[in-house]
Amino acid sequence: MAVRLFTLWGRSEIEQLRQPLQEGLTGWRAKWLGAGKSPEPAIILRNGYEFEAADAPRALFQQQFLGCRDSGGKHLCAIRFAPRLLPALYASAVRDPAAAPAMAADPLAMQLTCRMLRDLLERIIAAAAAAAASGAPPHGASFTEYDAPPISSARGEGAVVVALTIEQIDAALYLAPDMVRSWVKRGVPRGAAQALSTRRAALADTGVSFMIEAGSAVLSLSDLAGLAPGQVVRLETGLGQPMKVRGAGSPAWCGAYLGLRDGTKAVQLCE
Repeated sequence: MAVRLFTLWGRSEIEQLRQPLQEGLTGWRAKWLGAGKSPEPAIILRNGYEFEAADAPRALFQQQFLGCRDSGGKHLCAIRFAPRLLPALYASAVRDPAAAPAMAADPLAMQLTCRMLRDLLERIIAAAAAAAASGAPPHGASFTEYDAPPISSARGEGAVVVALTIEQIDAALYLAPDMVRSWVKRGVPRGAAQALSTRRAALADTGVSFMIEAGSAVLSLSDLAGLAPGQVVRLETGLGQPMKVRGAGSPAWCGAYLGLRDGTKAVQLCE
C-alpha cells in the first residue's frame, strides 16, 4: 500500500532556515561577487494553504534549473534562474560589465558561471548538514540541468521554495522535503518531543482490530430464511478483485488478496 505524506511546516520551523540561508548566501556572494549586501531570502511556504503564482507554467517558461542529488539519486535542492542571470554573474565575477555579451561564446566563461551556481547549492547543502544530526554533507553529490523543476513544490509535498534576487535578477531555491526535515528537526521544543515520544510509545502498545471483507450480496428475506449449510451464495465481487480491509464502522483502508503464510491464512495488502 503506497502512503503519501502530507507535510506541513509551521512558521517557526520555516524561520529556522532563514539565518543559515543568509549566511550561506553572504559567504557565496563574498567569494564570487565581492563585498556587497547579500540578498535577504524571502521564504515561501508550501504548506497547502499558500500558493505562489511564480510557479505557474507561464512563469516557468524559459527558465533553467540546476539540481543536486546525493549518491543514492535522491534530490537535495535545486536553483531556478533565467538564462540572463549567467552573463550577469560572469560580468560581476570578472568585474567587467562589458564582458557579459561575449560570455556565451566563451566556454571558460560558461564553466565559471556554472561552477558559481554549483557552489551556491553546495553551500546550501552544507548549511542543512550543519543543522542535521550527522553534521556532514552527503558524499558523491552530483549536479544535473533540468527543463522543469526537479523538486515538486505542490501543496503538501513539504518542499520549501526560497525566493531571492541575484544581481537584480529573480531566482529561486528549491529545498527537498527530506533536507528541510533534517534541517528543522532540532527546533522542536524538548517538552514537545518528549510528549510526542510518549504518545508514540502508547500507540505502539495499542491494539487495533480490523476485518477482511470478501464481498457483498443482496438476498431477499425468503432466500435468507432458506439458507442452509452447503448452499452457495454468489457475491457481487469478481474473483480477481481484491477484498477490502476496514476497521469496525470505518471506510475501507485498502485492498487485500487472500493467501497462505506458514500454514495459516494470510492477506497481502494492495492499494
